[in-house]
Amino acid sequence: MLGGGVLLWNMALAAGLAASETKNDFGRMYYSAAAWWEGQDMYRRTPAVPTPPLAGHSLDLWNLNPPHFHLILLPLARLPLGPALAAWAVLNGLCLLSALRCILRETGWPVTPSWGIVAALCMLGSAPMTAVVITGQLSFLLLLPVTLAWRAARQERWAACGAWLGLVLSIKPFLLLVVPYLLLRRRLEALAALAGSVAGCFALGLLVFGLDSHRSWQARLAVADSWSWLAMNGSLLGMLSRTCSANLLFTPLLDLGPGPLRGLWLAIGGVLGLLTLAAYMKLGHERRNQVGERYVPSWAAPSGSPAQQR
Repeated sequence: MLGGGVLLWNMALAAGLAASETKNDFGRMYYSAAAWWEGQDMYRRTPAVPTPPLAGHSLDLWNLNPPHFHLILLPLARLPLGPALAAWAVLNGLCLLSALRCILRETGWPVTPSWGIVAALCMLGSAPMTAVVITGQLSFLLLLPVTLAWRAARQERWAACGAWLGLVLSIKPFLLLVVPYLLLRRRLEALAALAGSVAGCFALGLLVFGLDSHRSWQARLAVADSWSWLAMNGSLLGMLSRTCSANLLFTPLLDLGPGPLRGLWLAIGGVLGLLTLAAYMKLGHERRNQVGERYVPSWAAPSGSPAQQR
């Protein structure tokens, strides 16, 4: 009964995504790729940019993905929106299944029917799954290279680890958080591969999409924090924006203004980053004493994956 309810919930979310037509993250990415085919500005205002009214106001939610990411969307942009969304869902589903298969094979966890049912229920009933399904985001697409980076780190193939990390980092810069760890551990091979992967991705983007597309993308990034208070933003900046700045949906505890808010965010984020790095360094020292130099950290493990040390 619980399983049926969770399945119906996800089906309703998927139906909502399809019914929203362009008003979702996939629509914004799709129109950027379609604009390139038409010789237009990839980051121009499209039907997917303005939101439905929120408290009487409409927001402009721009596509913030870098130009080179749209290489994977170019074939889909030749299709009508509905079939393109279906193909996108299938592609993300295949990436999810491939990542799960990689995790299970690497860890050697036994898979029983009861374990599989419980895991599926937890995943389908989770808030992250709800957010991915309702927005058509790229999370599962990126889960696969992050999982491959994690597997390469476990196997001490540091060049491969860095290359996979660089591929994802070129799209999601928050993975820069792993660079200090690699520096302190002197994983120079991983750092070189990471830098080369990032540079290669942007070079390919410049070659295909041109400099003007990158300038337009940078202009959209400049206004990215103007909607950081939206409910689906689970980041530290999102939490601070909802509680410490005026916005359309939430009543803040106080209104700091953009400058002090950004300073507070950087201060708290910096402290958390240093504490996390210190904890990893301490854990690494303790584990190496226990299991020798074959210790491999779990920092590259995707959310929810069983990244255990050997």
